[in-house]
Amino acid sequence: IEMEENPNIRMEVKEVKNHGDIEIDENPNIRIEVKEVKNPGDIEMEENPNIRMEVKEVKNPGDIEMDENPNIRMEVKEVKNLEDIPKRKDSGLLGNIKFNNISYKYSKNDKPLFQNLNLDFQLNNKYILVGDSAAGKSTILNLVAGLLRNNSGDIKMNDISYSAISDNDLHEKISYLQQDPYIFSASLKWNLTLGKNIPDAKINNVIHECGLEDMVAKLPNGLDTVLSDQGKQLSGGQKQRISFAREILRDKPIYLLDEATSALDKSASVKLEKAILSKKNTTVIMVTHHLREEIKQLANEVINLNEVKE
Repeated sequence: IEMEENPNIRMEVKEVKNHGDIEIDENPNIRIEVKEVKNPGDIEMEENPNIRMEVKEVKNPGDIEMDENPNIRMEVKEVKNLEDIPKRKDSGLLGNIKFNNISYKYSKNDKPLFQNLNLDFQLNNKYILVGDSAAGKSTILNLVAGLLRNNSGDIKMNDISYSAISDNDLHEKISYLQQDPYIFSASLKWNLTLGKNIPDAKINNVIHECGLEDMVAKLPNGLDTVLSDQGKQLSGGQKQRISFAREILRDKPIYLLDEATSALDKSASVKLEKAILSKKNTTVIMVTHHLREEIKQLANEVINLNEVKE
């Protein structure tokens, strides 16, 4: 828990092996209470093993220098606002995605889609994959997402082999928008939030961004309308808009798009693709058969698999 200078966290020092490790000299923000003195003559407390102290109040937690100090064991006593605790630091998984001599075929007797393929997707860059229908574009996205694992060669994220990365870890990093997105037999709101508690203002902003306002207005119960039979009453374009809204709300650092706007007209397609490609601090890998100039300009690189595989 990163607590420096956070007024919403009140802590209690439970054990201090070496009292010199707490810098308290002339610090008005720290009030201490001496709990035990074995020898009153030992009132000078610096590095004195005969005195056990308890910190009673810290106005500014940053005043105790304790980063990476193995001699201090702490217990958080109160957190006023959970949002004030920064999210757990990334374990180091997020980084460049590299294909090293990747070969793949769907069955033993099939001809490989590609052999010894090498690709390097740099962190936070935007990529567009183009090529013939059998070039393996969707297969590459499925490999990145971890949906396909039986490849030869090695795929790495931040130099960590996919063999050491769990499906759950990949799911926590990746949003995958496909041509025919899945619609849950639940309310429209649940389909957008996946049951997470997201402020209404944020949901409404994303609904506007993805062009879902007219649809919501026409539903009998608005966002609370249940989309039964996996959304069979919805058009392909409506499903794709819901998918974009859902994944924007998930706000993951990697986006994979596989013909994700195929059921929408040009104007709507460009708007949604721009919404993803314009996101900062995200890696985007997009597959399309209809590469428009305004979308091409947002990409760091357009990869033609017909040429890369040669």
